[in-house]
Amino acid sequence: MIEKDEFELDSPLEEKCPYKGFVSNKIPEDIGRSYRKYFLYHSNRICKFFLSDAYKDFLSAELIDIQEYSSTLIIMNIFFFVCFYLNLTSAIITRDLTPIIFSALIYICASILQLRIVPEPHFYKSRIEFDENMKKLFNLTLSLKFSSYSDNNKTEYPIKYINDITGTINIPNDIKFVKIQKFQLFFDEDFDKFNEKYEDLHGNNYLIITSYYNDILIDDKSLYGTYNLNSNSSTYTINFGRTIICLFLLQWIFAIYDKNKSTKCIVFSPAKLISTKKFNSTTNIYIHEKPFKFNKNIFMNIKSNDADNIIEIYDEKMKLQRKKEEEIEEKKRKERIKFERELAEKQRELEENTEILSVFKDKNNFEITVKRIYDKVEIEMKIYTSDGKKYEYINAGEYEPEAEEYEEDDGNSSIFYPRGKDIKIQVTYFERKYTIKVGTIFTNSYYYNDN
Repeated sequence: MIEKDEFELDSPLEEKCPYKGFVSNKIPEDIGRSYRKYFLYHSNRICKFFLSDAYKDFLSAELIDIQEYSSTLIIMNIFFFVCFYLNLTSAIITRDLTPIIFSALIYICASILQLRIVPEPHFYKSRIEFDENMKKLFNLTLSLKFSSYSDNNKTEYPIKYINDITGTINIPNDIKFVKIQKFQLFFDEDFDKFNEKYEDLHGNNYLIITSYYNDILIDDKSLYGTYNLNSNSSTYTINFGRTIICLFLLQWIFAIYDKNKSTKCIVFSPAKLISTKKFNSTTNIYIHEKPFKFNKNIFMNIKSNDADNIIEIYDEKMKLQRKKEEEIEEKKRKERIKFERELAEKQRELEENTEILSVFKDKNNFEITVKRIYDKVEIEMKIYTSDGKKYEYINAGEYEPEAEEYEEDDGNSSIFYPRGKDIKIQVTYFERKYTIKVGTIFTNSYYYNDN
């Protein structure tokens, strides 16, 4: 069921147009500044504003030339017109074959050239149709249904407000052509959130938009087109009279007339905002100095059980998902605590079963520490370099409790025997570097520490 606000005229009858010339509309400042909160319906999709620039995405009214004529082409057509009728007159008077042939050739060339100044085929709807269709277009209501590609689910969206955000447009008296294009449709955050919920449950989807006027289904495409505001009947640019004129090569007369009269056309696209709140519409449309009156904010009370079910099912799914995530997080927390406890216990046991057996060092270049870890012996070498410290770790094998610590000096070499392992650690000094040799399992040379 749809409930609409009582229709109120937004413009008093005595209101006068405050503008003289053409005025183009712009996107409302509230939407332009807060574009991240609004979404655009484009190419059957709900999407964010392109390039994050709502001012560029909004289609403002434009003033265009409905038909343009080249002065050069008009002059050329006049020239061929004169040549043809001079030759035709000569042929009639002299009854000579040559002027007749020339007249035929000139007529063919003139007809081809004349096509360049024949107006493009256009169908113009009347002012009566314009007034009626504008009333329908600006006061229509909508039904929005989400439809899934993966199944036959169709869910109607519970529209609350249809707000007009077209903005201010003035169509002055000297403009008689108006072209109405498909209206622009915008949505607020609540619509986008519902779209996400529907897509999460039913996959990719598309939107079915149905238009109504006074609760009667209408085809909004029939409302679009080009209108002649100065005519109470529909007209074509190409008609029987214009065809006869072209046969006599007189189209240049109409081209001169059209070139010197107003052939400007205003093109605009009405804009609607679907939202859960009433939007402060600033739309004002003036047509030949008269205000166009319509309902700027249509309140709708569409009840949709399917939409309520979508929200309920989605919220329940999210609740279960959050609960599952919390359970997983709690399990990870317990595993982390268990791991930290086990690691701390292993560290404690390691410290209890670790004993420093011997330490040999050269305070400027190295420090060699021999440790017993459980029943194994590990040699840790801390090498001092100009760039900092460097570590070497050597597994020396099984612990030998009977081995005693002592040192030997052999000229340019120092020999160390650690406690707890019968292994020789020899440091040999050279001019620029020194070499450390640990039994037969490790040998390496290092530069002296300059620091």
